[in-house]
Amino acid sequence: MANKNNIKNLKKKTKKQRGGGGLSTPSKLYPNTPPFSPKRKTQKQASPQLSPSKRRSTNKNSLSVNTLKLKASAVPFKPKPKITIGTYNILFPGKVDKEFHPPNYVFKPSGSPVGFNYLPVPDPDKPNSDELHEEIYENSKERTKIMINNLLNADLDIVCLQEVSNLKYGGLSSIYDNIISNKLLIEKYNFTELRIHPILRYSHGVMILYKKKFNLISDDSVLIQNATKTTDRNCSIVSLQYNTKKICVVSCHFYDSRDYKQDDKTIQMNSVLTEINKKNCDLNIIAGDFNQDQYGDLNKKGDLIDPRGPFGPKKASVFKPLLSPDTENITQLYTFDDDLSPSEYTKNIDSDTPSTYNTTIIPKTNQYGVTRRIDWIFCNDKKGQVPNTISLHNFDFRASDHSLKAVSIYL
Repeated sequence: MANKNNIKNLKKKTKKQRGGGGLSTPSKLYPNTPPFSPKRKTQKQASPQLSPSKRRSTNKNSLSVNTLKLKASAVPFKPKPKITIGTYNILFPGKVDKEFHPPNYVFKPSGSPVGFNYLPVPDPDKPNSDELHEEIYENSKERTKIMINNLLNADLDIVCLQEVSNLKYGGLSSIYDNIISNKLLIEKYNFTELRIHPILRYSHGVMILYKKKFNLISDDSVLIQNATKTTDRNCSIVSLQYNTKKICVVSCHFYDSRDYKQDDKTIQMNSVLTEINKKNCDLNIIAGDFNQDQYGDLNKKGDLIDPRGPFGPKKASVFKPLLSPDTENITQLYTFDDDLSPSEYTKNIDSDTPSTYNTTIIPKTNQYGVTRRIDWIFCNDKKGQVPNTISLHNFDFRASDHSLKAVSIYL
């Protein structure tokens, strides 16, 4: 009887709740179940919106989606600052033993057979006749124009230059004078002093271009010794300030490491590192023409290159102070980009035609047919960051027997 009475009471209660309609679930028995309605609800009715007052009361400790979006949009995104660095040997030397007719050319400085340094045979009756052949000088107007256009098109933050000449041929301004007087370059860059090799016969040196967003802290030079230790070459070293970061940059032109004994191959790099460490900067950059390729140590220029890989600077003793320190402290390690494409070129010389800037330029290879990269950029940010290779579009190879190599690195 008790069970029948409970059932009658429950039926009465549910009937009262549904108001004469269909069945609904008692809220007291199933408190977490929403009331059932016999009417089919639309999609909008199925999820009724809370009133603003109820929404505030149910979300006191949380932010609405709109509020979060508003707060996120109020904080501007700040990309990590990045700088671009390049190295460019701008000499186009010449060495051809024959004489071209007409006219006859006799000036034969050391270097690759690329043909920009020939002077006509002096003619007593025409003392200024050499000015008629300015297109073959290393400081010719055409070559200078191409080289400067390469620098402008690359639009790099920092450029390390090597073999910058202060010599004047045919009454023309030197390459160095052409660089520091060019209006477009002046608008973009500041220039360091030209650091000339102090005892060498030909006046070619190194310098650095840096954009005006950098503040100069110091502009110095570093002497490196050659194999015989009788002459020295100068490297250009600058300290720059960018925002809160101090950056040290070195432009180098090393002697060929094949002229050194095995125990002496690190002399040049160690002399550079000694000066860099004095600067105590946040980012160190060592760039230039190191006359060392990716195939490792060779005792002499005729040695066979080991065909086994992987290739890269780690195979060369000259770079050991940068890449293999005695300690495992990452703050001492330098990194480099993985581009092993050639950086040195020569001209495809026709024996019957004088070499000018219009002659075909091809990657320079040795007797085994391999191309060499000898221009490198090493970076150390005390965190082990690896610089990224930058592909330069519209680069004109006719200005030099080297290409411009460039990388980017975050500060």
